[in-house]
Amino acid sequence: ISFQRMERHISMMRLKCQLPEDFMLPDDSPQVQAELNRRINLRAKAEGKVDEDPNVGTTTIIKTKGAKVAKPKAKKEKSAVAEGLDLASSGKWQQTHQQLAEARGIPWPLQTPHELEKNPWFDTLSLRERENVLFLMNESATNRAMGRAPLVYGDLYHSANRTPSSGQQEVPTILPSTKLWHLERGRLLLGRELLHLQGIRFNAETMDKLSETQMTDLAGNAFSSTVCLSIL
Repeated sequence: ISFQRMERHISMMRLKCQLPEDFMLPDDSPQVQAELNRRINLRAKAEGKVDEDPNVGTTTIIKTKGAKVAKPKAKKEKSAVAEGLDLASSGKWQQTHQQLAEARGIPWPLQTPHELEKNPWFDTLSLRERENVLFLMNESATNRAMGRAPLVYGDLYHSANRTPSSGQQEVPTILPSTKLWHLERGRLLLGRELLHLQGIRFNAETMDKLSETQMTDLAGNAFSSTVCLSIL
């Protein structure tokens, strides 16, 4: 192995750091709309608003206007409970959120802004995740008022008192359980977008064979390619 040659090639691969936004798909892309439709349907099932045909085992798909949904594939999908879309209020997070609001001087219960009430992505979140978004928005507004950079990304997986967040220059650590919310674009990042942030790219044909949930698991279990390159 010629380490001088390797060093020369690595130096040629150095690029200016790109913003995470550069790795995201347009909000109206077919992949983004398909994942939104899947979450809407999953939410509807959790609320008992979708009927299943016991003879066929298929589920009625609720689609947003103008969106396309991929045909159902013969693979096991995560349940609404497994994806955090269950409507049951359990655990200590509610008390934790109330205490956090009191500590920050935020009126309780939290009020949802009008623009979020009409956001279909926000509507697919669990109650805890919705409150996480509201806390992040409040913190971001406080940052702006104090002349600091606003928040752009937040991982909704944890309760609001320990929600990893970041500005526009970077994203929180990507884990298999990550539910990364973009505050300005008002949606979750797809699994394929998380893979892109890790520096991992598959061709479209390969990605279309995997669900966004599976790709999130892959991204969360992967080493960032930039870290691997730094080690080399």
